[in-house]
Amino acid sequence: MSQLKIYQKEQNSVIFNHSDGIAEIYVNNNNAANHPFHLDGHVFAVMFVGEKGQFPDESEYNKRNPIVRDTVTIPGNGFLVIRFIADNPAPTQRMFNSIIVNEIRNDSQ
Repeated sequence: MSQLKIYQKEQNSVIFNHSDGIAEIYVNNNNAANHPFHLDGHVFAVMFVGEKGQFPDESEYNKRNPIVRDTVTIPGNGFLVIRFIADNPAPTQRMFNSIIVNEIRNDSQ
């Protein structure tokens, strides 16, 4: 059975089909308190951190010198935009903001 059939949306699976291997994720914090965000197994570039409001246009991203971390704080009622290289060759569980998701790399496309 294909790994892509095993990991379904109901299981918090995230399938990356990017030919360049770059994943971009928007992370919301719907709580008034600041909250740590950690991504197991990868470091990520923080492209934007915002408080309330609309997500930014890509032209507003910090592409010149984004911080690179595996943990960052999301402001209360805020959000962040991260990018990382989704280069893990095997399905693994990842911790996204205290929620376990399955990360699956799809090399078949």
